Amino acid sequence: MSGSESPVQSLYMTHATRALRASVATIFLTFGVFGGWLSIARLDSAVVASGVLENANTTRLIQHLEGGIVSEFHVHNGDTVKAGDLLLRLDPTQSAATADLLTTQLLTDRVQMERLQAEISGGTDLTFSEDIRRRADTNPAVALVVEREKQQFDMHRAEVEKAHELLETYVRQAEEEVHGNEVRRDISNRQANLLRADLQDQKALRLKGLTSQPRVTELERLLLDTEQSIAQSEIDIARIRQAIAGYRLQMVQQEQDFSRRAADQAEALSRDMKTRERDLIIASDSLRRVEVRAPVDGTVQESILGTIGAVIRPGETILKIAPRDDQYVISSEVAPNDIDGVKPGGAALITFPAFQSLKLAPSRGRVLSISKDRIVDAARHASYYEARIVLDEATLPEAQRKDLVAGMTATTIMPTGARSALAYLVGPMLRRLDGAMREK
Repeated sequence: MSGSESPVQSLYMTHATRALRASVATIFLTFGVFGGWLSIARLDSAVVASGVLENANTTRLIQHLEGGIVSEFHVHNGDTVKAGDLLLRLDPTQSAATADLLTTQLLTDRVQMERLQAEISGGTDLTFSEDIRRRADTNPAVALVVEREKQQFDMHRAEVEKAHELLETYVRQAEEEVHGNEVRRDISNRQANLLRADLQDQKALRLKGLTSQPRVTELERLLLDTEQSIAQSEIDIARIRQAIAGYRLQMVQQEQDFSRRAADQAEALSRDMKTRERDLIIASDSLRRVEVRAPVDGTVQESILGTIGAVIRPGETILKIAPRDDQYVISSEVAPNDIDGVKPGGAALITFPAFQSLKLAPSRGRVLSISKDRIVDAARHASYYEARIVLDEATLPEAQRKDLVAGMTATTIMPTGARSALAYLVGPMLRRLDGAMREK
């Protein structure tokens, strides 16, 4: 302090210095505390996206495969139905007629198949199964088919037996010829034995000169003729026996041909029966489906039913049922820049603008899935990822749960973690600075 300063000035300078020091200390303390808070304090971050409420299960389309004529209907637009409720009934005339025709054809085929199986086995009598006999006793049409197949069997059997009888006649005639030849052969053998004995005696007498040579020669000629007759008889017997074997073989072949023809017919009939059985399944299924019933509980929408006798085209949508008590999901549009913070299974908070006046706490949900690629909406010139969020309806008051309607808008908040307040404030500036400082 210089000697020229007065005591007042000296006191003033002392107080000013103290005030300055206090101000500087206050500033440093304030920024120190605030900076410490910025670096220590954790702020939650989240992705905010708008979405639309949807049913987890989509609206059920009620269609009919074959279509038909409406004979009655029981619902109108806005009606509430339960699973299994009758919605409408189609005229069953065509389906019933087709099913009845196929059933009759299959029954006829069964009767015919039993007849063919009897023919294949070579049976001489046709006995139908107990089921066929029982049906024939109660159904005149079946009885007529059974009688017709019996006549067919008897006629075929008669044809075979007639052919057998003819061959048996040939066999008997041939056996008689064999017997006649055997008799002639035996007689010729005895005659040959006599001639041999006589010839031996004549040869002995010729040596003594008691008989002539022509007599000996005559006996030799007679013996040769007799032996030739014996040989011919043996040949005829063998030939006739071969013919008999041929006749018996023809009988066997006729039986085989009879069975083979029946087997071929049975094979073709079996193929036809499989086709008819398949057609009957389809016809029976179509007959069952003339009654169209609700697959789920819900509300009828967009019904085209208006008059009895209306024609439903095959595959045409007859009406729609909006399912009831299904779980709701929110289809949210997440900006591409925010997608890295959204993960399947992550938590979400959901608010409904329609309930905003009630000042309700946000409902809770869970991220169910995220689209694999961004979706481009050309009409809005926007792109986004679709995040489907399951709504936990238990976190919404019961009164509002009843008011939920598919199509309502919703705001979803998906937490992505926490960071310091300092990082929250400085992060955007650092990103801008990082981009600005890069050379092009």
